[in-house]
Amino acid sequence: MWSSFSQSPTTVASSPVGEVSASQLKTEWRNNVIASEQRYEGKVWIISGRVSSIDRRSDDGVPFVTLSGESSFNSDVHCYFKESDAQRMLPGLTTSNVGRPIIHRLQGTVRGPSNAVAFTTVIEVDDCSVVGRTDMATPSTGSFR
Repeated sequence: MWSSFSQSPTTVASSPVGEVSASQLKTEWRNNVIASEQRYEGKVWIISGRVSSIDRRSDDGVPFVTLSGESSFNSDVHCYFKESDAQRMLPGLTTSNVGRPIIHRLQGTVRGPSNAVAFTTVIEVDDCSVVGRTDMATPSTGSFR
């Protein structure tokens, strides 16, 4: 669902404004819509999180990745890819979190929430690309790999 946001692609800036986790982005949006619109909307950010699904939008087939935060409840961010980028970038992503969770970093232009109902809101990000990943160590060591 596109809601009231523009369907036209946003021009991607040469460098991101900053980096934020999927759960932090979702929490900030839930806590203060006005401040989040000013801080994030229409700007390029790197968003990190666990890939919980790789799919296509049902209405038009646009490929997307769902990023979830530390807890998968209520922290989804949909990162939409151009078809040509999806063919090149998405085969390397994994949804497997068995043993060591993998945190992916995706860059794109934040569009905002797809639905105004707080418990079903999904933050949408356009023109995404994969910029990296971190294989997390087992919880007992507490270190990054």
